[in-house]
Amino acid sequence: VGDHRQMPPILAHPWPEERKRTAQTHKPAQSIFEALLERKHPKVPLDESFRLHRTQARFLAEHIYSQDGIDFRSNRHDVLPSLPPGYSDPFVAAALNPAYPIVVIEHGETGSQQFNATELDLIAPIARACVDALRLDGHEGVGIVVPHNAQKAALRHLLPELDTAGAIDTVERFQGGERDVIIVSATASDPDYIMAEADFLLNRNRLNVAFSRPRKKLIVLASQPLFRFLCGDLALFEQALLWKYLRYAYADALLWHGTAQGVAVEVRGHHAGHAVHPVAPDVQAVPQQRKTPRAADALEERSYEA
Repeated sequence: VGDHRQMPPILAHPWPEERKRTAQTHKPAQSIFEALLERKHPKVPLDESFRLHRTQARFLAEHIYSQDGIDFRSNRHDVLPSLPPGYSDPFVAAALNPAYPIVVIEHGETGSQQFNATELDLIAPIARACVDALRLDGHEGVGIVVPHNAQKAALRHLLPELDTAGAIDTVERFQGGERDVIIVSATASDPDYIMAEADFLLNRNRLNVAFSRPRKKLIVLASQPLFRFLCGDLALFEQALLWKYLRYAYADALLWHGTAQGVAVEVRGHHAGHAVHPVAPDVQAVPQQRKTPRAADALEERSYEA
């Protein structure tokens, strides 16, 4: 059993660059699953997800698994409970609207590479609301997926309760995991850096892993330069199409717009496609919200991981 549309095993040796004839012939880096596929071994597709909301599964079916002729689907329609009455932050309310299982938060910041303070400041109140208002923990309830260790370290500093639960990590380490809510921080916004690291940042297998972790809600934060990435390399451009489909085809409803630290922000979503009956979380009132430190203040205290 395997999925060649997700991440392959992490290799300690750089086998793809290995020049030895035996390595090129026997392909030690290739998994048994990939070897069987290459040899046209008969296969039976597993075409139903028992994790994803059906809207999330439909997105992956159209833009990932259609390449293999797999009618990927899900019959699940579970959504988040509604925020408690009186919740006052319209940005967070839009991001956690239970009627939208897929939400995209697009921002106009353009200078970040492996660390993005704007995305930290946007993620923190959403994560706090998940924990405090919706009573989701870091073990099963909410997870945050990032591409780089620098962003991971900063988020762990801001959200220690989620860090303790192992809920903040890179895509590679999240493979195989799942949560009710998955927040993806694309992080990179510098156009030159995006171009230089496009092979890594736009990799469809990596994105498929990130986008297929949630049970109820997928929230993706990314910059305008990432969504609008253009290049003359056809292969790279095709990799970028998944981001473009997500933003311009799926995130078709504007739920909120405003600014964060002077940067334009939009919250957009894709409706569940079925009636959503508000269900209150297991709380009686909005809990006292703890003050979230600004990402810029956290910079002085955190140490990046190698």
